[in-house]
Amino acid sequence: MNYIFESIFVGLYSITIYYLLLFLKISIIPFLFMIGFIKHFIGYFILHSFYCKYGHACHNKYTTIKSQSLFKIGFESIIEGVLFVWMGNILRYYLGIPLSIFIIGIVLHLLAEWFGIHAQFCKRCI
Repeated sequence: MNYIFESIFVGLYSITIYYLLLFLKISIIPFLFMIGFIKHFIGYFILHSFYCKYGHACHNKYTTIKSQSLFKIGFESIIEGVLFVWMGNILRYYLGIPLSIFIIGIVLHLLAEWFGIHAQFCKRCI
């Protein structure tokens, strides 16, 4: 159940990034990509330590994160950006962009939880 609250938080975090980037005035595809990329990349540096300590997948066993290569974090962030573009292009026609961003953040977090991706991220914790 804890991962539901985490997912809502990630949705709110995603929509916050959306509003912070609105000033850019760029087309939707690069905009969606930037939101997904920044969500993952910056999230690694500001939220991953918190997730190691309190995240559902990590079972509250860890205290901090191990150092990771920027290449690996960047690659994962690119994947997240692509997923935001793919899902955002579908959802924005039905829900509008802000609500789509919120839903995408929630759905991607839930999927990562259910498919064990977050458990893999816990291997980065010490």
